[in-house]
Amino acid sequence: MNIRLVKRTAQKALDSHVMKKAGSALIVILLLFVQAGHAQFNLTPEQRARQDSIRKISEQDHKRLMEQLGITSLRPGANGNDPNAPNAANYEKPKPIHILPCLIRFC
Repeated sequence: MNIRLVKRTAQKALDSHVMKKAGSALIVILLLFVQAGHAQFNLTPEQRARQDSIRKISEQDHKRLMEQLGITSLRPGANGNDPNAPNAANYEKPKPIHILPCLIRFC
């Protein structure tokens, strides 16, 4: 047998084994994240009440700050779906501005 063929075959087997191990580890990690994420929806009534009270306090604080600052409404965010909207998202590439002196740019 050719030594290169043996090395290549051994390397492919090793890569395959490593990929299987990495894939298994990835699946385990994903399952842990899914379980941890699912746990936040299984709140006890006390935890849910505390979460709701924090949300209510946050909303009241936001409203109070808006009144103090004289803000009547918030500006809508960028609209990525309609390019003709007044608040359309700008996906154009920025054009470089060459304001550096010639010596710094090595021209």
